[in-house]
Amino acid sequence: MGAYDDPNIYEVAFCFVDICKQVDLLLEFVKRYSGVGLSRVLDVGCGPSPQLRELAKRGYDAIGLDINPMMLAHLRKRALEECVIVETFEGDMVDFRVGDKVDLVINLMGTISLVGSKENMWKHLASIASALRQGGLYIVENYRLGWTYEEAIHPQHWEMERGGVRVKTTYEPRLRDAESRTLVERITMEVEEKGERRVITDESETVIIPGEELTSLLEGNRLKVIGWFDHETGEPLVGSNNFNYLVIRRK
Repeated sequence: MGAYDDPNIYEVAFCFVDICKQVDLLLEFVKRYSGVGLSRVLDVGCGPSPQLRELAKRGYDAIGLDINPMMLAHLRKRALEECVIVETFEGDMVDFRVGDKVDLVINLMGTISLVGSKENMWKHLASIASALRQGGLYIVENYRLGWTYEEAIHPQHWEMERGGVRVKTTYEPRLRDAESRTLVERITMEVEEKGERRVITDESETVIIPGEELTSLLEGNRLKVIGWFDHETGEPLVGSNNFNYLVIRRK
């Protein structure tokens, strides 16, 4: 069983995010740059998505797409515990379809890099454009702008605890192929729970697509870059920074 197959541990490992603050900023982007009102929100590659649960608490229709049925079951369970409704459906974020169109799509925590290739990015963006109402936004968190070791290929370590569960996480990316800009990312979670210890690991292949190439892919899919913004302040970004928000609008 990998890290993404244990939703509760996964959620504890990443509970360092200030969800209310993050959702406030996402809604500020909508206020500034959307061409439509906000009613329906879709999170692609959603995982446990406390963000969707927070948006549901604020009265928005919240929809989560993920390829992992265990993660979706966990999201529904957590939503029920919090007395909100989150609609879920299983699917690959590379190629998916929704019923009614949405006003906002979000893709958080650098999940977009899991598309795996430039060809898959094209399919992903076509799916996003199909899901969005004209004027709606697609907001991506932590799109990799940099390609140096310091910016993209360095290990990270952190430790979180919640509800008697302690998780020490190590993230270790390594270069797979420089020409295609592909990485292999390994996540190791050392878990202490009810006096027992165990280790969970996952590996996934990700891709870095430079901003100029992304712009071309977006334009071919009826999407337009509004800008890159500082992750903390929401102000326009100056220079390369992998800790960012990318705001895109459906033409």
